[in-house]
Amino acid sequence: MIWKSRLAALMTASVAAGNIIAVSAAYPIDFVVELASGFTPNPQVVAEVHVLGEMNAVEFCSFGGWLPEEPSAVLIFAAGDTNLKPLAFDASTTWGESADLVMAVTAPDGTISCDDDAGGSFGHDPRVTVFPSSGEYEIRVGIFQQSDAGVEAIVTVTELEQETAAGAATTLTTGFMPNPQVVAEVQALAETNAAEFCSFGGWLPEEPSAVLFFTAGDTNPKPLAFAASTTSDQSADLVMAVTTPDGTMLCNDDAGDSFGTDPVVTLLAPSKGEYEIRVGVYRQTDTGVEAFVVVAEPEEETVAIATATLATGFMPNPQVVAEVQALAEVDAKEFCNFSGYLPDEPSAVLAFTAGNANLKPLFVVATATSDESADLVMAVTTPDGTMLCNDDAGDSFGTDPVVTLLAPSNGEYEIRIGVYRQTDTGVEALVLAA
Repeated sequence: MIWKSRLAALMTASVAAGNIIAVSAAYPIDFVVELASGFTPNPQVVAEVHVLGEMNAVEFCSFGGWLPEEPSAVLIFAAGDTNLKPLAFDASTTWGESADLVMAVTAPDGTISCDDDAGGSFGHDPRVTVFPSSGEYEIRVGIFQQSDAGVEAIVTVTELEQETAAGAATTLTTGFMPNPQVVAEVQALAETNAAEFCSFGGWLPEEPSAVLFFTAGDTNPKPLAFAASTTSDQSADLVMAVTTPDGTMLCNDDAGDSFGTDPVVTLLAPSKGEYEIRVGVYRQTDTGVEAFVVVAEPEEETVAIATATLATGFMPNPQVVAEVQALAEVDAKEFCNFSGYLPDEPSAVLAFTAGNANLKPLFVVATATSDESADLVMAVTTPDGTMLCNDDAGDSFGTDPVVTLLAPSNGEYEIRIGVYRQTDTGVEALVLAA
């Protein structure tokens, strides 16, 4: 076939350039290329492949589409020991240019990074950027519409210079010092309406203000907090959106407490990969103000008491998320449309992965265990910062609170369990998800 002859020519050119084509018993020789950090030419074509749609991408990624069962190409990569550069995998059609490609890259540690539309100059072409380690990278190139199966595509690998990555790029590993650390000084821009991505008004830049390539710990991962603060105009009210390696966008406007109107986005269990940070303004007239972007690993004691991780389809269903104390520290009327009391900090945090097809509602329930006469109240903060409240769900739930999310999104849900009567503070309760 013509694409195999083209690939053979590409491989011949790679050998001439001093790169090694590796033979592996695990993969056909046509699909395997070996490169080391500092390779030239850069970018470099890894393979020209047929794009297949054999399995649903939602099994591995946060979007729909179709992927091949076997890798389209394999890169055996030798990473540098110092000054490690980000590695970008790109795919672009060579025949059937109207086809919308998707891509999944499996790293040596088994982590799967996905992309559908990279946007910007890449348009609908996918780009996956990783903070590389040495080993085998399985590259699967698929399509968004299964009817496009069979189109041809080129797979390219690029070693990014820090200054060529979107915005200001920084590389950090868990345990970084100093902590907190300034990762960039940026201009907060008002180019797109924040309401398109977040639950609040304001304005965000089209391109990332800064990019963080982060390596999380393998065990006992620490929370990771992103904060932004103005330096040129203290009266400016900033907003922020952070896109995680799996494509989830987390937003914040005013963090409150000691942060005031400065935004803070916190991930309780950050993953390894690229974080795009967009810093914008609440008032469009404040566009152009200068700001610091700061990253911190908060101390464990500042994190919510109980955390749980679930994905749609979890079993058993319902499932106990946490056993907590219902506290009466702040007036619920500050956030909800009923009386009662809530804790300052979350009682529990649920990190939830939603399905992309046939999305199911998610129910969060609280019930007292130490004093069944206690009347509980509940507030759930969604990944986009929306706070949903309930006092008495009624029917079979009686005075127990239930918060229902009809279309839950990926991300962290902060759950606060309080009491209607302040005298009931301290009662024990179960938090359940269904």
